[in-house]
Amino acid sequence: MPRSSPTPPRVPPRSVAIAILRYFPHGGLQRIALDVAQELARRGHQVRIFTQDWRGPRPDESQGAGGSLAVEILNAKGHGNHARATDFGRSLAAALNGAPAQVVLGFDRLPGLDLYFAGDPCYSGRIRRDRPWLHRWTPRSRGFLRLERSVFDPDQRTRVLLMDDREQAIIQREYGTQGERFRVLPPGFSATRRQSPEAAEERAAIRSELGVENEFLALALGSDFHRKGFDRALRALHKVNGGARQKAVLAVAGSGDQRPMEALAKKLGLANSVRWLGARDDVPALLQGADLLVHPCRSEPAGMVLLEALSAGTPVLTSSTAGYATYVAESGAGAVLPEPFKESDLAGAWIRIMSEPAADLEEKALRYAAGLPPDAMVIAACEEVERA
Repeated sequence: MPRSSPTPPRVPPRSVAIAILRYFPHGGLQRIALDVAQELARRGHQVRIFTQDWRGPRPDESQGAGGSLAVEILNAKGHGNHARATDFGRSLAAALNGAPAQVVLGFDRLPGLDLYFAGDPCYSGRIRRDRPWLHRWTPRSRGFLRLERSVFDPDQRTRVLLMDDREQAIIQREYGTQGERFRVLPPGFSATRRQSPEAAEERAAIRSELGVENEFLALALGSDFHRKGFDRALRALHKVNGGARQKAVLAVAGSGDQRPMEALAKKLGLANSVRWLGARDDVPALLQGADLLVHPCRSEPAGMVLLEALSAGTPVLTSSTAGYATYVAESGAGAVLPEPFKESDLAGAWIRIMSEPAADLEEKALRYAAGLPPDAMVIAACEEVERA
């Protein structure tokens, strides 16, 4: 996180534990967790990040201002993610029993949290919407529901930090959580995604790398490909290239199992129209190279990538299920798809955006994003920790 944030108020240093099941450098929630940890350490707090798996370089433990930052790996056993998450919760409790923290902030649903950063959709609400009712009784669902109940149940004291206020209604419907336990954070995105003075050079380099000249380059960016709707993007691409004058290419960047997506692309005859990039560190350059961010998600509490695209001057096409979709609509730089989702809506909006002047869309995106303070969400989350 850049060091351009406002000078923090003087508060007594606190010991803070941050819990996240897995850290990998290309996850949106993971980046937020690390940004919060580093900002807290910069403010003078003693921060420990607890996780069962850390991938990528460790953060600098020398943060200045008397603060510190350390990563501790906890062993978690079990068959299936639900069992390992439950065991991680037990390991976390044991670690904090031996070396207590004044504030415990979780980025996954775990027992014993003072604050929970709600970066994932409510699990109970999601399976109620997407799964048959018997699915709730599988070992996996029962395990995750127990963990979720340990955060949202009315008998708990955990305060919930939301990225979008629509999620509060879902949680309260499922669990009856008291309204005063919620805080909606301001929209957030990293200032590192803003359009740089080298934007033209970055754009040319990316398009050369991907072998894109006159084609319209769309970018699908993120992990959890199914929830982000990347299969929807592939099906829409098939329609776009059958109905638009200009051919489109889709670049897919993110960590996840891309084999089902590759099989779908092959079935649709899109092998030459898709670029599989894997996890990338040069997201700002990818956004500069793209003509459109395509994000037809099935569910998304916020969607920080939408604001990051706008701040780079890249138009956005997204589902109304994304919490930050309202900002895309306000910007006028792209389109928001109504629910229920229709493949024809996605393809039609994509073709319409291709026909609009690119410079006009870029100007709208940049003008709108200029009015949003970067890193505001991280600063607000840190202030909640200091109040806890």
